[in-house]
Amino acid sequence: MRNRICRWTLCVLILVLFNAALSAQALRGSYFAENATLRNRLNPAMVPANNYLGLPGVGNLGVAVNSNLGVVNFLFPSNGQLLTFMHPEVSAQQFLSQLPSNPYLNLEADTDLLNLGFRTGERSYWTLDFSVRVAADTQLPYDLFAFAKQGMNQVPQSYTLKDFTLQQDVYAQASLGYARDLGNWIEGLRVGVKAKFLVALERIDLRINQADIQLSSDAWLVNTDAVGWLMGKGLRMPENENEPFELPQLKDLGIGGFGVGFDLGAEYEFNLGIPYLDGLRISASVTDLGKLSFKEENVQQLVSTGQFSYLGFPDLTLEDYDFESALNQIADELMALANFHETPLTESASYSTDPRLYLGAEYPFLNNSMSVGVLYYARFRPMRTETELTFSYNLRPTNWMALGVNYSVLNYAKSIGWLLEFTPKYGVNLFLGSDYTYLNMTPQFLPIDTFSVNFRFGLTFAIG
Repeated sequence: MRNRICRWTLCVLILVLFNAALSAQALRGSYFAENATLRNRLNPAMVPANNYLGLPGVGNLGVAVNSNLGVVNFLFPSNGQLLTFMHPEVSAQQFLSQLPSNPYLNLEADTDLLNLGFRTGERSYWTLDFSVRVAADTQLPYDLFAFAKQGMNQVPQSYTLKDFTLQQDVYAQASLGYARDLGNWIEGLRVGVKAKFLVALERIDLRINQADIQLSSDAWLVNTDAVGWLMGKGLRMPENENEPFELPQLKDLGIGGFGVGFDLGAEYEFNLGIPYLDGLRISASVTDLGKLSFKEENVQQLVSTGQFSYLGFPDLTLEDYDFESALNQIADELMALANFHETPLTESASYSTDPRLYLGAEYPFLNNSMSVGVLYYARFRPMRTETELTFSYNLRPTNWMALGVNYSVLNYAKSIGWLLEFTPKYGVNLFLGSDYTYLNMTPQFLPIDTFSVNFRFGLTFAIG
């Protein structure tokens, strides 16, 4: 069982790269879409023109994959064919020289069970939504790939794996938001706040801080420093080490704990009688400020220290793998490599959600039928901070239709995004779009380099 951690991790990365149909959180391209029904997820001060109602599954659905790896890291052209990185004709130096120093993979999906927005009076707007979020984040040490490729066959005969992490979170939330136009005190200012009640369903947090692997005879000796937490009702590590650890299905999850969260935002439009400045809209928000806590009986703390024998693994051929069980195998083999065992709980069974910062500026022209905007975004993760700068052009040919294109740089990739919104005063409102649309593709439509893709879709019903 202990000889598969590296190859299963790599297989999941390749599986994701070869299945670009997976794809984000709230679209940052909708930040400047004036009547977008759900841009209050990015800034609670922003409100649409209409009241709206969204139904389960169709009101708001998004998926995302982000990684600093691409097909170019795993497939190599040779005599008119593409060879996998494990092919003997692909040298270790050829494979490893193209890898980033800190490979990572992030997957996210969320859907609304209900979302509702409505105006009370001239200056107040309320939102209510119930949603489920799923996220998985893996950070992989560079030496893991070297170990997988070289194994026992090449020097060096020792490896050090550091900062190897696997996190998976599933939680539900009920949110109540309120936005208020403060124009009677400060013309052009609107503020918003959203309070969230969080229901913790599952969290898996496994961390190999360091694993020193040294070849000895025909096996490896491994010294580990690793910790882990399994949080969730009924989520336990198998007592029998030969029994595989399986990630639970969403339908099998129970309530493991609770938490709270907040979003805060503001938007200001200049109207001071100054040419070329009036009409400029600036905004700022902080979202996902929250913490979840699990009940102690729903938490299992794991630890690993000391030395044990590890048999290594033979030469690999990717064609033999069953990709459907890859995520389960990652969790199983990560714990096997770390040699985890249960220990009494010594830390609080609480964790924070990942805060997000948005800073925006938009300038409209031609009677607000067009605008240009720039948005700075930062997400503060435990393992890294992600930042992005998005430049946006927005077209509003009518008061019920909006088109947008944007270009993002910095953290994930340099990529073009797009947005299409239909928001009539009555009937069905539709939005769909993506923040990342790749143009640098293989003939098989696979992203060549850094891989980030998302897509979001929603149908709501305008109610005046």
